Amino acid sequence: MSRPISITSSVTFIPSSYDSTGSLTATTNNPASNGYGDSGSTTYAQFSAATTSRYGTYSFNVTGIPQGATINSVSCRAKASVSSTSSFTTRTLQLYANNTAKGSSTTISGTSATAYTLSVGTWTLSELANCRLRITAQRGGNNNRSINFYGATLVVNYTYNGTAYTISASSESIVATASPSTQEVMSGETGAVRIDTSDFTSIIVEDNGVDVTSQVTYIDVTGGSYTFTGIPTSYDASRSSYDGIYEGSTSDGLADYNSGSRVCVYVPQTAYAEARLVYNFDCSSIPQNAIITSVSCMAGAACYSNGQYFDTRTIQLYNGNTAKGTAGTISGTGNSNTAHNINGGSWTRSELNNIQIVLYIQRGNNTTQASFSFWGARLTVEYTVQTDSYYQYEITGVSADHDVVVKDYIYIPPEEDPTKTYYSLTISSINATTDPSRGTTRVESGDSQTITIYPDDPLVTLITDNGVDVSSQLVQHGGAIPTPTVTTAQGASYGFNYSASTGYYVSTNKGVSTSAAVCVVGFNLPVRCLVTIQYINYAEATYDFGIFGNIDVPLTNNYKPANGSMPDSDYKLACNTNAYNTSSVQTITYEIPSGQHEVYIKFSKDEATNSNNDTLQFKIASIEPLETNNYYTYDLSNISGNHSLIFIFGNVSYYFVNSSANNNCVIQPNGSMVYLPGETYMLTIVPDESGYTVTANDNNSDVTAYLERKEAVVEKGGVQTTVVNYIYKINSVNTGHTINVSAYPQGQSILPSIKVNGVWTSGTLKMKLNGVWTTLNIANVYGKSSGTWTDSIEGMSFDVLKFGGIIEEQ
Repeated sequence: MSRPISITSSVTFIPSSYDSTGSLTATTNNPASNGYGDSGSTTYAQFSAATTSRYGTYSFNVTGIPQGATINSVSCRAKASVSSTSSFTTRTLQLYANNTAKGSSTTISGTSATAYTLSVGTWTLSELANCRLRITAQRGGNNNRSINFYGATLVVNYTYNGTAYTISASSESIVATASPSTQEVMSGETGAVRIDTSDFTSIIVEDNGVDVTSQVTYIDVTGGSYTFTGIPTSYDASRSSYDGIYEGSTSDGLADYNSGSRVCVYVPQTAYAEARLVYNFDCSSIPQNAIITSVSCMAGAACYSNGQYFDTRTIQLYNGNTAKGTAGTISGTGNSNTAHNINGGSWTRSELNNIQIVLYIQRGNNTTQASFSFWGARLTVEYTVQTDSYYQYEITGVSADHDVVVKDYIYIPPEEDPTKTYYSLTISSINATTDPSRGTTRVESGDSQTITIYPDDPLVTLITDNGVDVSSQLVQHGGAIPTPTVTTAQGASYGFNYSASTGYYVSTNKGVSTSAAVCVVGFNLPVRCLVTIQYINYAEATYDFGIFGNIDVPLTNNYKPANGSMPDSDYKLACNTNAYNTSSVQTITYEIPSGQHEVYIKFSKDEATNSNNDTLQFKIASIEPLETNNYYTYDLSNISGNHSLIFIFGNVSYYFVNSSANNNCVIQPNGSMVYLPGETYMLTIVPDESGYTVTANDNNSDVTAYLERKEAVVEKGGVQTTVVNYIYKINSVNTGHTINVSAYPQGQSILPSIKVNGVWTSGTLKMKLNGVWTTLNIANVYGKSSGTWTDSIEGMSFDVLKFGGIIEEQ
């Protein structure tokens, strides 16, 4: 159930990625990732300055702050140095919201590593989503000069007054589970439900009674070993206790263990008094299915005159109120920061959701005023992630409670024209996807069908049609990539024209003041591709802009006024500095998923001056597939019977599962299928009438008792009717299977046997004659036993039964 909540908290972030689009590139020996530390980091990224102004930006991945929160304050400390203070015309640090400067720039003034407190200005939550720290460098002379960047700490204090909504997940399916069972998500945030199933096509997902199956996505996680490091992200006032703060503030503890600032607190001045200082770590970036192999922590701490006043002075990791690992004794005195290596013990992933570092002090009988200090900590978590795949339903912008239910899909056989003949087309594959997809479809007699096969492995292992090798009939295709289209954006006054002499598309608003040329580049890719675009943006620097949009995000048709804000809030690159205003060819790349996608490209022309070629020119330099782009086709012409098609690629072991049924029911799949060892097989049986009795046999064993019955009321031919599904499931295929299914009216016998409930029938018998169940007199039924026909059937067993009509085999 939803509930109102009120939160005031501080969250700390450190740089998470680097963008060198401003041409400031870290040297090979000191890569930009060395700057992914906090303001106390000792490793650094080194950037060489040039005689032209260059910049690079570190981004902060600001997450975990609820949508609708009020930002109370933002602070930033960055650590940097320069090789020499002379010959630099620019050596600054400044925060940006995307490409908009915030606060004022800070000059890097020292040749030794120095932590600077930046001027940050005021921020909104949406601006923090694009928070970047820009390093700008330009040297005046020809001497080599460089800037060293060690890292930064961004602290955001916010207040959230809103509503927490409940997302519940449950499963009514025999083939799927949904988790977590409950979760609480704040208003405007995102919640996700994990769905585990071996056959997604057999389930439906409902959210508050609405079918949302089409919104479920497939998640594939590649396993491996990983390391997480983090500093304290928030101070826990509810568990902390002390007389007061002597120096610093609680936010000073949101730092690395070797930081230059501390929080120092007093211990109550009574005998045997206790004091605590508690900080939280945020481990949400560690996958929930991670296996934790080790947890350790470096912490900076000290006590005032250790042994004289305190009987107990420990520092330890906790899971909520439960101590973990081994407690360390706080050493160091006064304001001397001492590093403590804390053994974290063993942890589970769920326990890391409540991981804290706790400094605990207890006096003896001495009551002299005394304190202890905390500079910060660095948590290190080693973990592994197993290869995992599952389905996920994501709810964005949560504004209500959600009840998500996974149900078994009720298979309703398609209506078929009784005057026509239909056949089953059953497709099964390993290490390949197909179109039509895996399973059984019905096709009309005489039709043709092309099956498209997309292999994940190049090795062709087994290709059969009804058990016959047809690998030689596969047609291999090279996977040609369609040429992108370039069109003028809807509503735009100007677009881009193609120049056959150069191969570039050129903006058409050349020399037109206060205008914008906007085009849309359309892609229809068979697989995920890396697209490289070459461009020349050569116009009036800082006034005329070439702008490249993000994938599937439109750009506006507005120009950018001189010294005005950018009219587009979401874009990949804006060529708005001297570094981009050049006649030389530059490049930008996109990783574009398969399918149809768009990229908007724009040239914004300001007032007055026309400079250089006064245009943006671009061309698609290359499209490189990032996934296997080969595929095959297999053609069926004039279909006149059932087909079971098998497509296996790669060096794998597999098992066949064959299914068949009498004419009183439909089964899915129908025919031969292949499965990897351990995979799950599921057979759905739909009798012609809901009251029919259904039986099943697997490898000559009766498995009728294992059938699961599902039913739903549907409309067929304008009439409400009950459709029944019987599901037979093999949880782990580890041998071949042959499954036979029968359906017949309750209380009636099955041909060729006429023994009902252990008693031989007499009088009348129901049989299916030319598709219609008919009551027959036993005297009119003849049986052939040991080669002799007779009408004396009572009490006898026969090889064959016949009468004056067509008996369908059961």
